[in-house]
Amino acid sequence: MRQLTHFIILISTFTLVSCSVKESRDACPCRVGLDFLNLLPRACDEGEIISTITDADGKTLWSKRIGTDTCVARREILLPKGIYTVTSLLTGGGMVCDTAQGLVALRRGAEADSLYGEAATIDARGEEAESVPLPLKQFATFSIIFTQSVSELVTEVGIPSSHIRATDLSAVESPSSLIRTVSGTEVAFRLPRQCCEELSVAFSDDGGRHPVASVDLAPLLRRNGYEFNARELSDITLIMDFLEGRASIEVEGWKESLIIVTF
Repeated sequence: MRQLTHFIILISTFTLVSCSVKESRDACPCRVGLDFLNLLPRACDEGEIISTITDADGKTLWSKRIGTDTCVARREILLPKGIYTVTSLLTGGGMVCDTAQGLVALRRGAEADSLYGEAATIDARGEEAESVPLPLKQFATFSIIFTQSVSELVTEVGIPSSHIRATDLSAVESPSSLIRTVSGTEVAFRLPRQCCEELSVAFSDDGGRHPVASVDLAPLLRRNGYEFNARELSDITLIMDFLEGRASIEVEGWKESLIIVTF
């Protein structure tokens, strides 16, 4: 009788184990590996990585701001199975991150950090998934070269966007301007991704009280196919010749000149 009891217990145990193996695993989470190995080599001491994971409806399921001085190269996150957008943006620590609104913004009057990152879709419908964001260039350096040296020239760059979304790195309409007083032959501004090509630059002297010239860059940028929604942003150079009353604009692959508007 005791042997029969032991036999029944063994059979019951085997049956239970068999059922657990055959049980559907659709409800089990997916283990998502998030690897920053491509971003960290570009990091500075005070930088941070702003990383988010959103679902197909744009709902944020996971969000983290990670200081690059304490960031581990890889972390794992458990998520319900699904298709997600994983966004990681490396900043220099000079941007303002509004976690409630999901926005990364310029500080008032300041230029952008050297921003690198990527927003990519991952398939997390299996047991495991991996995200290794690339360090794609998310800023454009706008350089202005003067053919004649200038002194105390107030230079104002008007931009349509000073905010970008942390969830997909797209630009948000938020007009602003960057102002610098320039002496010499060159000045440069780092611009975040823009919602359109409506860039302008105005020059004035006498502490900004006397307008000298203004240039609307939008028509040239649009005509030559410059895209602020490209995967990586190209740099822009404006060459100013006040004596000739002419400006030339250069982007990788093309160059054009225009007559500047003088006051």
